[in-house]
Amino acid sequence: MTVLDPYTPESGTAAVRIDHYELVLDYRIVPNRLSGHATLRGVMRAAADAIELDFVGLRCDRAQFDGQRCRYKTVGSKLVLRPGKALKEGQEFALDVYYSGNPEPAMGTWGDVGWEELEDGVLVAGQPNGAATWFPCNDHPSDKATFQISILVESEYTAISNGELVGERRKAGRTQWTWRSDVPVATYLATMQIGRYRRGEIPAPAGSDVSRVPLRLACPPERWAHAERALSRQHGMMRAFEERFGPFPFDAYGVVVTDDVLDIPLESQPLSILGPNHLHRTWQAERLVAHELAHQWFGNSVTPARWRDIWLNEGFACYAEWLWSEASERGSADEQAKAHYDSLRPGFLRRAAERVGEAVGGIVSRAAGARGADASGSVGAEDADSAGSAGGADGAGSSGGAGGAGDPDAGVREGSDVTEGARGARGAGRPAGSDGGAGSAGSAGSDGGDSSAGLGPSAGGAGSEGGVESTGGAKGTMSATAGDAGSPRAEPSQAASGVLANPGPDDMFDDEVYKRGALTLHALRAAVGDEAFFGLLREWTARYRLGNVITDDFLGLVEERAGAEAREALTPWLFAAELPPLPQVG
Repeated sequence: MTVLDPYTPESGTAAVRIDHYELVLDYRIVPNRLSGHATLRGVMRAAADAIELDFVGLRCDRAQFDGQRCRYKTVGSKLVLRPGKALKEGQEFALDVYYSGNPEPAMGTWGDVGWEELEDGVLVAGQPNGAATWFPCNDHPSDKATFQISILVESEYTAISNGELVGERRKAGRTQWTWRSDVPVATYLATMQIGRYRRGEIPAPAGSDVSRVPLRLACPPERWAHAERALSRQHGMMRAFEERFGPFPFDAYGVVVTDDVLDIPLESQPLSILGPNHLHRTWQAERLVAHELAHQWFGNSVTPARWRDIWLNEGFACYAEWLWSEASERGSADEQAKAHYDSLRPGFLRRAAERVGEAVGGIVSRAAGARGADASGSVGAEDADSAGSAGGADGAGSSGGAGGAGDPDAGVREGSDVTEGARGARGAGRPAGSDGGAGSAGSAGSDGGDSSAGLGPSAGGAGSEGGVESTGGAKGTMSATAGDAGSPRAEPSQAASGVLANPGPDDMFDDEVYKRGALTLHALRAAVGDEAFFGLLREWTARYRLGNVITDDFLGLVEERAGAEAREALTPWLFAAELPPLPQVG
């Protein structure tokens, strides 16, 4: 198997491009039983005698290639389909996979990912490689596709997925929900949220302008009034972000609020998933709401072509928190940057020392503790009023306080100040790893008639660094220099792991990626000024809308719009271990 991306070496293939997924699912909630029919339409990107798809924890019952039954075999986390003939580069194909089983999250480096049972429903947390826990796919962000997803569930439940609801049909006490996204979606952003949800629009606060973009809500009916009140702030967020980042890249934005407390909020496209603990009137909760909204521009529309460039997701979304702090007059981005710089620097230098120690034989051991804890400390506040917790760094001033009168979530603990991206337990409060699913992808015995365990010739088409060529059209505008070898301006340290532009798979969701990424943007803003900085962000989201990018694409745009000196100013932030001096904006 050719490794498409060393950060997720068992996921994705460069041999195929999937253009469209059509999923027809039937899910029984109480036994957690899923049966599905997935139709995948795509193109061969390299000659091969088999097609590999990512598929974890479920059983393939039957497979077809271009309408004809074909051999198949599960090998680890791969479903290998053999049509019985050589496949040529550029050949179009249609795959039909019929499958069933009891879906569960896959346990990996970052905790549980994928399909998770809630106390009364389902949550999907796909980042970075959890899509394969509920449908066969090419599970890598470089291969975006359009989707149509239908799911049949008991009628007292609502099923929410990507795009627009295009069908709702009752069948003998059950309802089939059909959702369609005509814009490309990365597989990790494909979602299915099931619960006893009410659906509707989020009203703007009294006396406030309504967002140009429709804002939608799904949540348990008993939490509806509280969710409406808490999320009405998104009208102001949307206006502020459209001014700074350019037009919202999708037709509407939605939020699902689960009945279960969630450790972290989650982004999908074009919606976010929050727990009731994210509706508190604290800056700590509000910044996460802003963070998830910002991901619609940075991560969902403009998507990294490889996981090493995840700072293009998380650094931008984290800086959006600081911009919302500024826009809502809670504190300037400069104040946020200073607070996080002071707290981040010792940790970053410690980690650099640890990596050096590991390189020379592990002299310095890695520090213990949960990954992803915010450098500014933990909050542990109840539903404190935002007036006492908004300013300064995350969690500053959130020392406690009673919930508001009549607040149905006043007794729900907000929790520690963890980053949005910290991997670990989710959903119904299960400990990390308790529901693991890795390794349950099916045995070699689930053979569809193919007695060979080999996967055939190498898929080709991309190097080990995850570079893939631009395919144009609906598949986005990813740079043809996605691999380092072809990069005309590869930075001297770009291949080294342990820096912001290549943190390493173990640290891709580390809080330092988030905060240092935001500090990098703040340094750029200081170097070029507000007018040029926000103009550059708007150009970034417009030029690469619905496409894939790498760090060098951003550096190229910086040089194009602001000159070589601006690009050089970013080099130490991206490619050096030690933090550069922090410039001041204004």
